[in-house]
Amino acid sequence: MKMPIVKFSKSSVFILIGLVALLAAISGTSAYAAHSNALPGSILYPFKKAWEDVALFVAPTPAIKAQTYLNIAQNRIDAAKQSPTKATTKVIQQAQVHLQNALDEADKISDSKTRQEIKDDISKETSRIETEIETRDSEGATDQQDTKDAQNQNTQIQTEASKNN
Repeated sequence: MKMPIVKFSKSSVFILIGLVALLAAISGTSAYAAHSNALPGSILYPFKKAWEDVALFVAPTPAIKAQTYLNIAQNRIDAAKQSPTKATTKVIQQAQVHLQNALDEADKISDSKTRQEIKDDISKETSRIETEIETRDSEGATDQQDTKDAQNQNTQIQTEASKNN
């Protein structure tokens, strides 16, 4: 038995391509929305981290890269507040690494006003981390050495962010 041959007009092909592109955009947006709120331990968390890596890779200037690192650190601090106790220390350490990277990128920015704004934001985030460390420590939820290490790292970042160039 022969299969009937179906012919499509050019306009039908363009409509079909448009619908496929729209479907891909919608599903991509849904996937991004799903993993953008993923917490450590979630099955979508690796996708979130991969997306952040892509954003850092394509950042064209030190200012944009510093802001991207800062945004990632802010997300980690928010995640630390929602994370199970065991994961909090690791998430805070990740936030601190991103703040340090933001600080390193900020030092490359030639515009002193932009550089200082980013450093001020980094200082604010170290304060948020300090609050989270104190909260978890008062609950007895963290190892004393981990707490001390996180506080020392926070102090170092805060000191560097406070320096004017």
